[in-house]
Amino acid sequence: MMPPHNQPFVVGVGTAIVDLTAYVEDSFVSALVPEGKGGTVHVSAARLNHSLHCLEKAGIPVVQNPGGSTGNLLCGLSRLGFRTAMFTKLGNDSFGDFYARTFEEEGGCSDYFLRTSEYETGRCLAFVTPDAERTFLTCLGASAAIVPDEIPPALCRGASLVHTESYLLAVPRHIPAVLSGAQTENVPVSMDLASPNMVRSCGEIMHAMYPHSVEILFGNETEFALYTGKNAPEEILQSVQSDFPVVGLKLGAKGSLVRIKDDIARIPAVPVKAVDTIGAGDYWQAGFIYGYLNHFPAELTGRIASMMGAAAVSSHGARIPAQKMASLKLEIQHLIDTFPR
Repeated sequence: MMPPHNQPFVVGVGTAIVDLTAYVEDSFVSALVPEGKGGTVHVSAARLNHSLHCLEKAGIPVVQNPGGSTGNLLCGLSRLGFRTAMFTKLGNDSFGDFYARTFEEEGGCSDYFLRTSEYETGRCLAFVTPDAERTFLTCLGASAAIVPDEIPPALCRGASLVHTESYLLAVPRHIPAVLSGAQTENVPVSMDLASPNMVRSCGEIMHAMYPHSVEILFGNETEFALYTGKNAPEEILQSVQSDFPVVGLKLGAKGSLVRIKDDIARIPAVPVKAVDTIGAGDYWQAGFIYGYLNHFPAELTGRIASMMGAAAVSSHGARIPAQKMASLKLEIQHLIDTFPR
């Protein structure tokens, strides 16, 4: 059931993925991911299962957690006090049960979850190397089996924002329906460029679909460079100015560059010891959306985003532990209370 109606309501449309995380050496990634380290590769269930078998033979443990870009973001917003709901599809299997249960435990509404016996729940095998970089092998499973007719007509109604992800361009029937529904309800949309591989393979579709349909565009330096053909962050920001009113450009250890209409801020990174980067960008985006929907200026919005991202980087997996999240909320509130107005 939905929480009380006293906070913004964010609806997410994305891939329901169970993360399977393994901490490995670079040589292991080189052997199993010829596409290269540091990105996302969409694979068949057979290839993912083969990689899991290799990990088992090598005696490398695998940790299971709820994941998926949109699910992680919604989890962050739920724990910051927003109302959230997600539209996705799960298999009728133990992974689907696990995903639905944990999403609800984090405060999200699962009323829009579909279930199917035809496909397994999506999984993502995340290889984390000693430098804290992550490499994903993703099998979308049931998430890729959604057809536009299954998207509820009233999905966007009453939402403060609809968030979705470019990973869905792997099955590009979803996003046009979501953008159309949001436009009909006059609800702004935020979009995650998702990964360099998605921009390389679907850049033409993105350029045709996103401008003037998406309010907020998120991405890291590599993704935006591929999307725009520019390399310097300031040039990237300028090149998308006419297409996207709001931009969150993540620059890793160099911080971020944030533009909310005419308000631009360069945000330093919060220094932390990196454990792994799984979910860091998603939590960064959750912090950004939290600031944006509270009508905070670009600098305050960017600083909250950086705090959320840093907390994820310094945590194992794609979820921030409850105790750390409680402390983080107090720090964010103190920043809001003391920020110059």
